Amino acid sequence: TVARYGIFASCVRPTVTEQAIEIEARRERRREIANCAKEAFEGADENDDRVLTLDELRQIEGDNAEVVMMEADVNGDGVLSKREYVNYKLHIAKQVGRMARKAFKQADVNDDKELTLEELRAIEGDNAETVMREADVDGGGSLSKREYVDYKIRCAAHGAMLLR
Repeated sequence: TVARYGIFASCVRPTVTEQAIEIEARRERRREIANCAKEAFEGADENDDRVLTLDELRQIEGDNAEVVMMEADVNGDGVLSKREYVNYKLHIAKQVGRMARKAFKQADVNDDKELTLEELRAIEGDNAETVMREADVDGGGSLSKREYVDYKIRCAAHGAMLLR
């Protein structure tokens, strides 16, 4: 890269430190999502049989329980094991992260790696103020990609649990 771009090579690709920080942030998000899913699973498993029925799943997924059961019940036995539930939540978080990064890139019209409230409205509509308030961790008045992606993943991972 240095040979091709000369002194501007560092402008083209993130530094090793930035990449390492992003990798560690993703690992931490993954651990957080897995732990949250495990806790929710254990709290909803009323009879401690280590599987969730549709009724038990409704406690944590609400109206989405049927969809979650269909998508997460890999072995088709009509109940969810902890592994199935955790893997499903991790899969959803990964998909949401991908979509959030793509949406961020499209909305960042001035390419400054931050979303203003106006840019955020393009992807969040009437919900933009709420998203800005809840996702702006550093209080800077704009959202970095990490703040936006983390927020969207947290919302997806916690799903109906946030609403309770």
